[in-house]
Amino acid sequence: MAVYRWQEQSYEVRLEPIDEAQGRWRLWVGDRAHEVRVRFRDGARWVLEIDGRQTEVYAQWTRTQGWATHQGRTWQVSRGPRAARGEGGASSGDGTLRAPMPAQVRGVQVEAGQTVRAGETLVLLEAMKMELRVQAPFDGVVTEVRVQTGQAVERGAVLAVVQPHAQEEPTHDPA
Repeated sequence: MAVYRWQEQSYEVRLEPIDEAQGRWRLWVGDRAHEVRVRFRDGARWVLEIDGRQTEVYAQWTRTQGWATHQGRTWQVSRGPRAARGEGGASSGDGTLRAPMPAQVRGVQVEAGQTVRAGETLVLLEAMKMELRVQAPFDGVVTEVRVQTGQAVERGAVLAVVQPHAQEEPTHDPA
């Protein structure tokens, strides 16, 4: 199971083999099923047949997440149950946001001290003709921004650090 995010919405995604030898899969997005057939793959470039229609997709994966670009739109996909809780992404879970692959920084959307919401884009990267949006893993405050627009970064480079909001103690009315 994986979760993909698009414009602050999350969708559950499952991929089931129909015939792996023939490159045929069933892709579930929420409760909708699509038949996918891999026609050609060259690095990050995939030529797929989805529900009988041929299309080209650029995709790149790390161990826990990936990005897919199709018709000018890029989706972030996180693998596993942590993604379903919004804890996936290019974050180690402690709020350290890292580059998922070698890339060029195309934009920094935040500065240190800024309050951010889970899923908010903090840094825009470009790699292999794909736009990658590095998002806040949870609500919090940006404590560090370590990159600037135009900078080249290697896989694993720290881009920014987000500190979660301190949980406030509930107040009790003695009355």
